[in-house]
Amino acid sequence: MLGSLIGSLIGSRWQRRRADRRALEQLRAVGKLMKEWKHGTWTIAPGRLTFFRTVVHVTYIEDGYREPSGRESWSVAPDAHIVTLTCPSGTAEWALLPNCREEAVSRLRGRVGLNGPSHT
Repeated sequence: MLGSLIGSLIGSRWQRRRADRRALEQLRAVGKLMKEWKHGTWTIAPGRLTFFRTVVHVTYIEDGYREPSGRESWSVAPDAHIVTLTCPSGTAEWALLPNCREEAVSRLRGRVGLNGPSHT
């Protein structure tokens, strides 16, 4: 029983890594970002977002944000703020909760950021 529990944990982790790797391969092959939301806790560094093995390099952050469309609100929080990012391989959208958007964007920009000084 313990062996099957450990096996299922390792198996799900392996499947997640495989899905992430496949998504990155598609991203590189096609030259554009996926049209699906990738949910989870991302690590933020100046110019880079990381989620497990998925790394998104950001070259520009558009000012402002938009709200999710009716259809998108099934996939992200209906009150999310969606920020548009420019990446070497295309454009990405980053859905953030309203109370953390400014801090998250500021961290992604860095001190003197991708499109000017951080706005805090």
